[in-house]
Amino acid sequence: MVTKAWINIILVICLFGGMSCSKKVSERINIKEEIVGNDRDNHGCISSAGYIWSDVRNDCIRIFEEGMPLRKIGNSSSSVVAYLVFSSDSTRLEAFSVDFSDFGGKVLLYREREKGNSWSQNSKFAGSYKVTKDNGSLTLYKGHQAIYRK
Repeated sequence: MVTKAWINIILVICLFGGMSCSKKVSERINIKEEIVGNDRDNHGCISSAGYIWSDVRNDCIRIFEEGMPLRKIGNSSSSVVAYLVFSSDSTRLEAFSVDFSDFGGKVLLYREREKGNSWSQNSKFAGSYKVTKDNGSLTLYKGHQAIYRK
């Protein structure tokens, strides 16, 4: 009986002693609470929820929901994909990929002819990007080399 009483006393001391200690520790440590979803970019897109700004849609989108995925060519085990997002009239498209880190993760392409099946950066340098549509298949090129395909 005495042992049970001592155990209860020790538990009470530990419980209240721990609370007062933790209060003192929390007062000494500057705890900064971060609100989930409070990470809007300059366009108002919440990146922690998977949103990114699309210039062709003029809106925050989730590229994995709105975009058309293309697989990396030459490495069937690769999980790297590019996503294509078209404007409503298909005159412009954005290509998103980790390969475009030099361009902020995306490149903007313009349709070459009014009813054409190719979009390009309208750039003459050798590393420019282009997308072509042939028999329903989309291919993304860097220069003359095909790098992604659907």
